[in-house]
Amino acid sequence: MIVFVSEEYQRSLIRGILEYMPGITPVFGAGSLDEFYALARNHGPQMAIVDARLIDDKRHEFYERSYRYVPEMILFYNFCQFAVCSFLEIRHIYHEPPTKEVLEQLITAAMQRISTGSKARMLSFKTKRNLVNVVKDEILFMEADSGKCLIHTRRGTFSVRSTLDSMERQLGEGFLRVHRSFIVNVNEISQVRYMYDRSYEIEFLNYSAKALMSRYKSQIYYDMLKSL
Repeated sequence: MIVFVSEEYQRSLIRGILEYMPGITPVFGAGSLDEFYALARNHGPQMAIVDARLIDDKRHEFYERSYRYVPEMILFYNFCQFAVCSFLEIRHIYHEPPTKEVLEQLITAAMQRISTGSKARMLSFKTKRNLVNVVKDEILFMEADSGKCLIHTRRGTFSVRSTLDSMERQLGEGFLRVHRSFIVNVNEISQVRYMYDRSYEIEFLNYSAKALMSRYKSQIYYDMLKSL
């Protein structure tokens, strides 16, 4: 959970409520957009509470940079208007000053949605030292590497002792096996460049590493694009 509000009394109020709610740990405090982005990217929290005044003139950018890491968000404006959203729809809007009960209801509802939807959205795996949770949408591509699998994301590359076949079964819609050594997130592709002998190189948005596409998979990829 990230609490991104400007006033100390607001942070104290929210932390006081969270303290008595099971399953809301750890709680990180953010005082600026840069701090919020860093916490979201590095910790992948399931939920955030945000003072909408702090993102008013950068709301679109905020959604674009945050939605991969924070599936549920509670936004408020001047403590008089509340909305719970998952970046796809506004679920509730409150025009009256919130009470402790309202906050608890919003947080509990968000936790229930996380509980029922997190398995589909998250990929959990063990690296050499850590247990890592990654939102599937933040995966750029996976690469076979000498009996291991390299998972490329913008917050880092993770080495997992697994096969691409095993990982592929866990990914679902939006991912395509484009080569015997590569699985890609088709929504993150910036361009596909022809190389030689009908083989291709895949470039990704704001990411330097590249993947390969075999000539046998290229038609499947282009057919997928037509269906989107």
